[in-house]
Amino acid sequence: MKRLNVKTAIILCLLLLGLILFGSFIFGITQEASDIRVAGGISLKAGPHTAGRIEGSGTHFELTDSDYLDITLKSGSSVHLMLESVPEMVVMNLEALEPAASTKITLNGLLASTTYYKYEDNFHNAATFTTDTDGSYAYTQDLTKPHLVFIKPRPSTKYIPGDTSIGTWDAANRIYTLSTHVYETIQIDEDNLTLNGAGYTVTGDGSGCGIYLSGRTGVTVRNLTVAGFSYGIQLYNSSSNVVEENNTSSNSRYGICLNNSNGNTVTGNTASENHEGIFLHNSTGNILTDNITSNNYSGIYLYYNCNANTLVNNTASKNSHGIYLYSSSGNTLTDNTTNLNSYYGIYLYDKCSNNILTNNAASWNKSHGIYLYNSSGNTLIGNIASRNYPGIYFYYNCNENVLTHNTTSDNYYGIYFNYNCNNNEIYQNNFINNQTHAIVSSSTGNVFSHAMPTGGNYWSGWTTPNADGDALVDDPYVFTSGQDALPWVRQNAWDNLPPTADAGADQISHPRGTVTLDGSGSSDAEEDYPLAYSWQFTSKPEGSVAVLSDANTVNPSFTVDVLGDYVIELVVTDSLGAQSTVAQVVIGTFNTAPVADAGTGQTVHPRDTVILDGSGSSDPEEDYPLTYSWQFASKPEGSSVVLSGADTVSPTFTVDLLGDYVIELVVTDSLGAQSTADQVVIGTFNTVPVADAGPDQVIIVIGTTVGLDGTNSTDPEGDGITYLWTISQKPAGSMAELSDPCSPTPAFVADVHADYVITLVVTDEFGATSDPDSVTVSFDNIQPVADAGADQSVMAGDTVSLDGSASTDTNGDLLTYSWSFVSKPEGSLAEFTDPTSAQPSFVADEPGDYVVSLVVNDGFVDSDAVTVTITAISHEQEAIKALLESIDVVNELDEAILKNGNETRDSLINKINAVLGIIYQDNYVTAKGKLENDVLERVNGCVVSGSPDSNDWVMTCEGQGRVYPLINKARGHLQNLI
Repeated sequence: MKRLNVKTAIILCLLLLGLILFGSFIFGITQEASDIRVAGGISLKAGPHTAGRIEGSGTHFELTDSDYLDITLKSGSSVHLMLESVPEMVVMNLEALEPAASTKITLNGLLASTTYYKYEDNFHNAATFTTDTDGSYAYTQDLTKPHLVFIKPRPSTKYIPGDTSIGTWDAANRIYTLSTHVYETIQIDEDNLTLNGAGYTVTGDGSGCGIYLSGRTGVTVRNLTVAGFSYGIQLYNSSSNVVEENNTSSNSRYGICLNNSNGNTVTGNTASENHEGIFLHNSTGNILTDNITSNNYSGIYLYYNCNANTLVNNTASKNSHGIYLYSSSGNTLTDNTTNLNSYYGIYLYDKCSNNILTNNAASWNKSHGIYLYNSSGNTLIGNIASRNYPGIYFYYNCNENVLTHNTTSDNYYGIYFNYNCNNNEIYQNNFINNQTHAIVSSSTGNVFSHAMPTGGNYWSGWTTPNADGDALVDDPYVFTSGQDALPWVRQNAWDNLPPTADAGADQISHPRGTVTLDGSGSSDAEEDYPLAYSWQFTSKPEGSVAVLSDANTVNPSFTVDVLGDYVIELVVTDSLGAQSTVAQVVIGTFNTAPVADAGTGQTVHPRDTVILDGSGSSDPEEDYPLTYSWQFASKPEGSSVVLSGADTVSPTFTVDLLGDYVIELVVTDSLGAQSTADQVVIGTFNTVPVADAGPDQVIIVIGTTVGLDGTNSTDPEGDGITYLWTISQKPAGSMAELSDPCSPTPAFVADVHADYVITLVVTDEFGATSDPDSVTVSFDNIQPVADAGADQSVMAGDTVSLDGSASTDTNGDLLTYSWSFVSKPEGSLAEFTDPTSAQPSFVADEPGDYVVSLVVNDGFVDSDAVTVTITAISHEQEAIKALLESIDVVNELDEAILKNGNETRDSLINKINAVLGIIYQDNYVTAKGKLENDVLERVNGCVVSGSPDSNDWVMTCEGQGRVYPLINKARGHLQNLI
């Protein structure tokens, strides 16, 4: 800094004293509940409060300024709550402050005796409730994790991709495309899909969400117009999603809302006529690019604990606030434009720290261009603030912020620090044509310049004197409660032109030569001498340990130690600290390569040891000793041979497979020059083995396991052999497979008649393959044996089941069946249900004998016929038999158990005989009726009621138990005859 003359010093002291005495009036502060006013004419809101929303921690919350419903909420446990009451929707974002599984929530202020719809986290989790006559509602809220709760007066939701009434679902590409305008909420229920609006509009009725994602990841929402909701597009607890190229307008709260959502990308969207255009709450790591927000209360709003987000190239114009950060840190704002907003272009409010604002433009805003309130540790670089009231404004506890390379122009105030804004650094900024460039009020420790070469700032109108021409004004720039000790004479004067480095001409050196470098051609256009020199190797040959001598001088040197190119770079620095770009020089080397000689080719047997000879190799410049490097250029596929002594003049290896072994040799001289490769070929020979598949075989039974034997195969040279069997021929339909085709003794199951031809090929251990040898396996068929089952007795009219499944075939072949009647009773029309089935049936329609024949066939030959006899018995005969037996039983009964003694016996026998007489007349209906009325009623009391009744003639249950079954049996046979 230049020394002040006495006159100038006196004037500055008087000016400073006057400002101090007048400052308590000019910069007095009056704070009210809703506004902070500064006597200098600036009026600003005290906080980020938005009507219809409160946030805090505790158990009792009151919302008193909603455009919808003023809500009171009570919680049984302490919670952190964001409560919103916006047209047609109440929203609660809450989480526990102390360990609690749940809490009782009581809401007051809802409409009385009204039904509402409550949704928790997503619209599937729905519950309906009705308020009491006071407009109150209480319920138990889970607190095991944070929750987002919506309360709406109407339900209306579409769930995609499941609901295809509003669009089409491309499952393969996971794209859901709208095919119509939608008038309901759309909730996305799956991850990793794209919702393509296809230009359609999603329109609401003033409540709820237009597009809703809860707990989703990998979702893309694009090409939609969303309007008329409380929340246009909302992401809750969702990460790694993309919201792009949408238009959200006229939503009563948020155009796009990210709540507890991290790592999302919001790009190319337009948000207008909403309360907040794009709103983030408790969301980190999101990227907002190329969005346009206008005519909202806040264009882009990062509210509470929104950290590490990136905002690039967004436009926020004609809003109340352009870009608004509240209690959010570590964010990066780059290349954003905030113009023509009613209040602030960019606003950092309350404990916003470690944010970086770079190359943003804040112009023509009615109040502040860039405004920081109670926010410290932020960095502002390269921003432009023009035609605002204050260009950059710091108020209340804004400490240790850094401002550099910013331009404030044509503002009422260029920069303003007010009320306890301390220890900020302001250097290398341009203050141009502001009515007042800078004011510091009630703040200390702010630094407006650093020691050169950094210096201070450029202040238009303060450019002289500069007697020594060093680009700094000789006198400090003094303003209210501060000064810049090293002001620059022109805009961006700190951008000193760098010098030009010249590393000299390229050179070529012999190995072990000393190279001297020359940087004397370096220069500085502004003659800011002396120059400082910094040389270093950019690259050097592998293995080189070359070191520069005097690397900070104009002429350093080094000794070449390895062949190859040495690339050295030079950077020079002028006396003001400006560095040049890098200049390079290349030092090349030369050396003639040696000549490799891999010796003459050889032909050997497998397992022979080969000795190679590289002793004919040489070097034209006799740079000995040579080093040797042998390696296989090619070898037979599958060979695992390795060289022994591959770095010696005569390495060896043992041949392990037939084929050519090509070995190449490269030699290197003592200076590291390598020869081209020279090759030698080692060939091999081998005789093929002989396959023996064994003698032909004959089998009898299908399913026989056939064993093969190829152990008589041989190799002339005694080499080990491997086996490969194949079934070259088998019957049609056979599924036969070899158990182990590579075994000397495999097996297979012969599952179908006919011949099987199996071929064997053997291969020796060096890959020589034999000619094929074959063995034939054939069948000997044996006649099957039929078994028609045992003779049977059945009632006439019964269905007879036959069974020929016991028929057998020695060969195990599948049998077919042929049944026929040898004889049957006269008049019978019996027919088989299926005469080719193993178990057919027929109806024995007439009494008498049915003789049935069975013949089976194994596919090649019939069996001998066998017969079975079925005897059909008449129901009439059985009925008569049962009645005659009953007469015998009645005669045997003791007189004492009969109702009237022997008189009863005779009467009962007469009635039975009367029935017999009717049967003999073939009048079965009359016989059955008489049997039931005249006989059965005299012996059934015990069966009907458990004891003899007044109608019974046999007076004990034991006696009835002998007679009743026979009478009832006869009745059954008569029933079958009717």
